Amino acid sequence: MIPFYRDYVKKIGFGLVTKKGIKGLLSRNMSVSIVIGGLAESKFARPGMNRLVLQRRKGFVKLALEMVGVNESGDIKPDEVDLCIVPSYSFGENSIYDVFDSKKNANDDFIAACLRLVLGTLRQFAKRYLGVKAPLIWSRGVFNYDIGMLPYRRQVDVVIGEPIPIRRLNGLKSGDPVTNEEVEYYHKVYVDAVVKLFNDNKKKYSNQYEEDLAILE
Repeated sequence: MIPFYRDYVKKIGFGLVTKKGIKGLLSRNMSVSIVIGGLAESKFARPGMNRLVLQRRKGFVKLALEMVGVNESGDIKPDEVDLCIVPSYSFGENSIYDVFDSKKNANDDFIAACLRLVLGTLRQFAKRYLGVKAPLIWSRGVFNYDIGMLPYRRQVDVVIGEPIPIRRLNGLKSGDPVTNEEVEYYHKVYVDAVVKLFNDNKKKYSNQYEEDLAILE
């Protein structure tokens, strides 16, 4: 580890993506940004792809509902909104790295075929023994543009949607159990907002070679 790196990232706002950690930040009136798809979404992070792992990712909605009305009295005030979920989408994010494809290519020469075999073996090793299923990526270096781990200098456009006010549909006190009905309702509202955000901006920020947005898993 780099000395003082942990203290540095905590100072600039990074934290553990745990229920306890996120609740602690929200209770201090801090905004939290979560990459909902996580590692599972990284296997779809290829240039031209727009795929989100979102169908079964509902924990962030439940957590938001649990935090509604967390104040000194603990009373939930239906007419007041103290927490929102804000949808966003980054166009071009999947183009800042190239992703290794383990499938054989008919145009591969001997060196490319050997490299593909070695990288494929490393990926399988990491998956089996380390439990890491992330794709192998490469891009540019510090002084070259052929190989390295720095992202390519390509434009990324981040669009932000309208905040979604979170109110309890059931429950009168902070700490009252969150129902599946509430989670399903706000999850659908969020997914619909992300899809609308993409469709409203794709002509401006997406190119003709990119696929439409797909919501997976």
